[in-house]
Amino acid sequence: MGEADFGDYKLIIGFVALATALLSFVFVPDFLAVRGLAMLILLWSREVLDSAFLHSSVNRLVLVTIVYFLIIASIYFGAWPYKMRGLIDWLFQQTTRIKIFGFSAALSGILITLLSFTY
Repeated sequence: MGEADFGDYKLIIGFVALATALLSFVFVPDFLAVRGLAMLILLWSREVLDSAFLHSSVNRLVLVTIVYFLIIASIYFGAWPYKMRGLIDWLFQQTTRIKIFGFSAALSGILITLLSFTY
């Protein structure tokens, strides 16, 4: 970006961003990987939603619904990453829970793959 965007503050903004990134490892050690995963999901969802934009097929609503669910989950777990630890502990308390979760994730992936051939 040019000087018209930030003026002479580009170097200061760079140092503040770098300090924020480094200090977050010290002061926010609370499951930082969950926040990184939430950020990757949010970046990925933008691309997926852009690819489905202005398509007239009704099948795209399945994709968009799943992506919006992932957006809500990533915002929730990004704000409270310790809740992910509780969810993982709850899922692994009984083997049927993790099997149902894995089956539903696989089924949604298969459904999206099959629907992509109907466009």
